[in-house]
Amino acid sequence: MEGLPIVDLRSWAVNPLPTSRCSLTSEQLQAALEWDRVLQSDGFAVLLNHGLDESIFETVNTEARCFFDKSMEEKLPFSRGSYGHPDGGYTPVGRETVALSVLAEDKGHKVAQNGPEKPKHDPVESFAFTADPDRFAHPLTGEICNPIPSTGQYFRFMEVMLRRLHRLSAAALGQEDLLFFERFYDESLPENAGKGKNGNALRLAHYPASPDRDVDDASSTEITKENELRYGAHTDYQGFTILRPDKRDWHTVTTSYRGADITCNCGGLEVYFRTLEMWKSVKVDPSLNVLVVNVGDLMQRWTNDRWHSPLHRVVSPANQSTMPVPRQAIVFFSGPLSEVEVSPLSLSQTGSNPTADAEAPRYPPIRSGEH
Repeated sequence: MEGLPIVDLRSWAVNPLPTSRCSLTSEQLQAALEWDRVLQSDGFAVLLNHGLDESIFETVNTEARCFFDKSMEEKLPFSRGSYGHPDGGYTPVGRETVALSVLAEDKGHKVAQNGPEKPKHDPVESFAFTADPDRFAHPLTGEICNPIPSTGQYFRFMEVMLRRLHRLSAAALGQEDLLFFERFYDESLPENAGKGKNGNALRLAHYPASPDRDVDDASSTEITKENELRYGAHTDYQGFTILRPDKRDWHTVTTSYRGADITCNCGGLEVYFRTLEMWKSVKVDPSLNVLVVNVGDLMQRWTNDRWHSPLHRVVSPANQSTMPVPRQAIVFFSGPLSEVEVSPLSLSQTGSNPTADAEAPRYPPIRSGEH
């Protein structure tokens, strides 16, 4: 993990979690300082000792692989049409072009997209749950039916992880009340009645082997310099994104391809480090149990630009003519209740003390669902 920002969460993987800044241990304060430093720099961190057992990731990936290996006739009944349906479901390859979200909006990034001016469809299929997966309703029958059973437990684990990150973040930003962020997300609080649902969602992504780099030409399997992306460069919209990447990202493997054993680099996740003005590969020792977290656009606005929402993408090595290795990722997105108003905190843009020399808010308040 050379050159990647690492935050050790051991001191925060506790129960019960602290609720006030005055109750923090020295280890928790040190972790909060480090969290603030890395998010202030590039908005991205690799988490160690996060408190979740390796077995839950293995179970979810195994079950997800079983679903994605099914025939299209078996998968399509779980689709609600275009990607991004508020009730989630299955999205086949050829429906998503994530890089358009960057081209359509000025997010302050001056990084050119790879490839043609209009990005092509991303060669990825996915399944999204926009609420507890154990309450997922079949799109055709309305029957409660979770086709990837372990995702229910995983979703709840991620909500626990999000609470840890929110309290860590409140401490990092000098808030005395460590429940500060949670109050904007918790649907059960009486004061949040009528304020909609939160933006928490679980997305399982599967990048098929030897992807069709141009979905309009089913004969094309080449990955060229111009068209080497498996998922286009983009930022995330709302709060924190918690990712379990594929353990093979950027590692070299030997696999069977068209009747022969070949050795190839798997490619994988890249993050744009604005301080270095360059893309960096997120290559992690596969023996380590890690999560990857990045800041979303709303969180950047909420912190008055102290923390930054980074561009990221999934890349195939440009010098390989094919990509014979599939890729899977487990992504948990988060966002406040749709009807709450988010006002930027008065924070300084730099320095170790976020409340010293604080700047006036750079943005007006905004309703979360409008962002």
